[in-house]
Amino acid sequence: MFEKFKQMAEQTATNVSRRQFLGRVGRSALIAAGAVAGFLAFGSEAEAGRRVCGPDSVWNCAGRPVGAPCGTPSRPRRCVGSPCKCR
Repeated sequence: MFEKFKQMAEQTATNVSRRQFLGRVGRSALIAAGAVAGFLAFGSEAEAGRRVCGPDSVWNCAGRPVGAPCGTPSRPRRCVGSPCKCR
């Protein structure tokens, strides 16, 4: 891995200065770090369609995701609607 990077650096060094090359590598690392930080900071908000039943829902659905099971094993049901009800 290091050898490949070294070869790539040597090939690139023939066309640009060391300062330009290191500047490009630094910018790429900064962009990658920013992307990772964004995923870590806002990853939970990126879950599309993940709604949660509000506090005005029935007791066995409040605070749970819409579509979560809420019935008994003999009568399986799911939390649906707004406010959520066990149907």
